[in-house]
Amino acid sequence: MKFHYSRGWFRAKKKPLALYSESEAKTQHDNLDLYCVLVNDVESPTAFIEINNDFYGVAFLDEHLRNNLDYQFTIQENGKLFLEMSIFREYKDSTDKVIAATTYKFKPDGETIITKSDLLTNEKLESKTTSDVTNNWESLPEFGCYMDLLKHERSS
Repeated sequence: MKFHYSRGWFRAKKKPLALYSESEAKTQHDNLDLYCVLVNDVESPTAFIEINNDFYGVAFLDEHLRNNLDYQFTIQENGKLFLEMSIFREYKDSTDKVIAATTYKFKPDGETIITKSDLLTNEKLESKTTSDVTNNWESLPEFGCYMDLLKHERSS
């Protein structure tokens, strides 16, 4: 897997903002400032990671460069990252129109709120459950070491 760096990913235009050199991105990382990691390719990445202070957002992209799976991690009191939310999106054919989304909100104690949204009918169903969140924890990545954040499967 190859990593490229930028100031961010412009979701609407599906392109990177202001590319950074590796040394510029490392400075951003060391200063806990915003930067973006583009995975595999600059123009058509398979995923990107936005890092800003205590927030780590991971977006997995489909063949149309649409976010079909997002993870949101934050740094917890123990100094580790915790996956607090994941969002799965479904799109209408090859358009950018989201037709359904399922959001999972996790708490470190395992409490999980699941919201399923049908955007065609505006129906929303919410349920609460308890989940094993063991695999929601990650160590803070060193610069250039992002593989643990890029794991699709997080269930035990």
